Formats: sequence, C-alpha cells, structure tokens
Amino acid sequence: MRKPFVVAHRGASALEPENTISAVRKAIELGFDMIEVDIRLSKDGEVVLMHDSRVDRVTDGKGEVRSLGLEEIRRLKVKGREKVALLRDIMEITRGKAALLLDIKDPDAALEALNLAKEKNMLEQIVFNTSDLETLERIRELEPEARLSYSPSIQDNLVEIARRLNLFMASIRFDLITRKLIETMHKLGVRVTSWGTNDPSIIQKLIYMGVDGIIIDDPQLIRNIHPMVGPSIT
Repeated sequence: MRKPFVVAHRGASALEPENTISAVRKAIELGFDMIEVDIRLSKDGEVVLMHDSRVDRVTDGKGEVRSLGLEEIRRLKVKGREKVALLRDIMEITRGKAALLLDIKDPDAALEALNLAKEKNMLEQIVFNTSDLETLERIRELEPEARLSYSPSIQDNLVEIARRLNLFMASIRFDLITRKLIETMHKLGVRVTSWGTNDPSIIQKLIYMGVDGIIIDDPQLIRNIHPMVGPSIT
C-alpha cells in the first residue's frame, strides 16, 4: 500500500486561522510536504490569501477583495489576530520547506502568481489548481513547465483534459474517486489527490484505493490513520 502525502487545507486550518501565515507556519512545523492556500487579487494587483470573494467572514472588515487596495487589505485583521497574508510572503516562508498548492479563486490572480513563482525561481515547488480550464490553458501557454492541477466535476472528461494540459495532479472530491479512476490517472502520470472529507474511515478507504494525496483540515488527523507521511510532492 502506497503512503500518501498530506496537504494542509488552507494551512493547518483546524489549528490556526485559515490562509494565514500562522496556519502555514504550523503546517510546516507539523512536517507536511504540501500546503494548500486560496488566492485572489486585490484592486491594485497584489495576490492575497483569501477563500471568499469578500473579506467579511474571516476579517474585521467588509467588502469584495477585488474592490480593496493593498493598504486597505493590510489594515484588516484575520480573526482579530493577524494581517491578511500575501502570496509573496508565503512563498518566502515555504521556500525549500513545503510545496504550495495554489487554489485559484480569481482567474486574474493566476498569472500574477505564475509571475511570482518564476521571479522567485519556485516553479518546481508550486502547483496551480482550479476547476476553470481556461485559466489552466493560459498558464500552460505561458509556462510549459508549470505544474497544473485540475478539480473536475462529474461531467468532465478528465482523461482528455489530463492529456491535453499535461496535468501534474487531479484534485478530486472524495466521493467522485474510484479505484479505476486512480489507475487511469496513474497510467497518464497524473497524481490523484482527494478533498472534501475529514472522516477517518473514508480517508482510510481512499488510502487503500491508492490515492497519492489527502487534503485535510487537521493534518494531525492523518497520523491516527496512517502514521507515516508519504514522499515529498516535489
């Protein structure tokens, strides 16, 4: 049985506020190889970590991320504790320590993130994930070496997409994963990563089916299911 790598969802989000420097540092401290964060673009073109289109849920402010400039965003406090994180800062923190899975919530953030990855010589440490094919196609056109991950819906032709975009990974909701799908993706050289559950019994089944990675809110849970973390994603 292959040991999966474990991806800290929005950082170690069960232990620290999601998508923050604290959550990323905690995930590194716990020893996991990959950290998933959500990215959006500010009004003035800075890539920031934020899942929702608005800042209301996780900060003490209000408004759309795209309507706020960097200075306005940096004045906000996440859960009353710390500033909204910038992708450029997260890259420096994770450099050489953990791979980054960038979940692209705003298509315009993708190209800025790609530019940052190239500027910092970190392309091999970063995976770009989205369910928006047009965004992945734009990244592939601009950078043949970029590592792409696609999150499919049940209607998608994943095999055709994997071949056309030379996918590095497929990030698939746990209840859409089958052993046959995993085997097919592996034949194409594509890693399969599951998301959407923290149920230990389901995670154990996914591991036995052969998934390569598990995206989980509490990275410590995996150690109760599978005591050894798998090989580095990079």
